[in-house]
Amino acid sequence: MNQWISVDDKLPEHGTKCIAHDENANAVLIARFSLHKAFYNFQDTVSERCLSVTHWMPLPDPPAPTLKPCPFCGAEAELVDLEIE
Repeated sequence: MNQWISVDDKLPEHGTKCIAHDENANAVLIARFSLHKAFYNFQDTVSERCLSVTHWMPLPDPPAPTLKPCPFCGAEAELVDLEIE
């Protein structure tokens, strides 16, 4: 399990999505680190409010895919590699 990293010790690379602790909201959320050296709520695409992050950690690797046939037609599933921005 990853440990929390203080923003005083290290910052993520530009564009990195991470788990972050927002001090003002006292909440843990998925954040994006920007070129402006600020964290933004990854899911808030409207306000783009800068977060007051004290600590962050990298996102864990996703689980391995499991391919199951379609429950409706029985067709074999295909693994599609999608890059989500």
